[in-house]
Amino acid sequence: MNLAKTVTHLQVCIVTCYILNATKAAPRNNTPSKAFSYNVAAFPEKIATQAKNNGTANKKGAVKLTMKQGLIMNQIIATYALNAPRDLLCKRQVEDFKNGLRSLEPWALRMFDSSSKLQPGVLMGNMVEYGAFEQCLSIYKETENGPLRGKHCSFRLIPGETILKTVIGFRNVSHKRFEKIKSSVIQGVRLIWSVCIPDSCPAADVLNHFNRTIMELAQGLEITVTLKEENCMTLSTRPQWSSGEYSFLILAGGVVFAVLVCTIIDLMSGNGAFLGTGRRWKAGGGTCPFYQP
Repeated sequence: MNLAKTVTHLQVCIVTCYILNATKAAPRNNTPSKAFSYNVAAFPEKIATQAKNNGTANKKGAVKLTMKQGLIMNQIIATYALNAPRDLLCKRQVEDFKNGLRSLEPWALRMFDSSSKLQPGVLMGNMVEYGAFEQCLSIYKETENGPLRGKHCSFRLIPGETILKTVIGFRNVSHKRFEKIKSSVIQGVRLIWSVCIPDSCPAADVLNHFNRTIMELAQGLEITVTLKEENCMTLSTRPQWSSGEYSFLILAGGVVFAVLVCTIIDLMSGNGAFLGTGRRWKAGGGTCPFYQP
């Protein structure tokens, strides 16, 4: 619950800080532009140097936050940004993601927004939260470490028997009844949670981070976290339909179309079942052009 409140507070802070940052930055950008124009006219030989310096100055840095906003931002980064991944490229791109969040860059905000938050209705059976799948896969950013794309991973949270007893108790299920359905209930219960990360990060690094993070958030609860590489997807690994699957769909569509045409022809010719005359359709008596016995 604390994480859900924290996410809500951060989203409000992001919008507020973005507006304030844009408002405060507007007056400062006007004066340097005039000075730069004057210097270019007076000293043509310094055009390249000043243009380079001007481009460096325009790079967006970390947005200034209040102490409370900074604490919220740090908590969000600690939760959604992988901590000490083993893969070197993943480690560098995670740093790009952290810097992008602190700078409120759109691509980093979309990556954070694509990840799951604690969904409502868990006790009522709302066990699956896939986040923003399409938005995650559409993320693309050119960085100093190469192109950064979104990777969508869905890991499973398997609750222990103690948690299941507590939750099922809300439905007035007796202990005796629980013992009878225990095996089927425990094997079937999965809380699916999704995150959006840089595509260079392997599933092992994702699992290590979120296993540790969730254990800290749910300290004292029996929860097992699982994740396989097949549960992660990028735009390049997204499955595509094969020619055989397209052929099957075309064939199935043709059969459905033929059935509809035959039905319409029989109804229009008066040979349908119960058309007000009491006559029934008889085998071989139809007028379907596709089937003549």
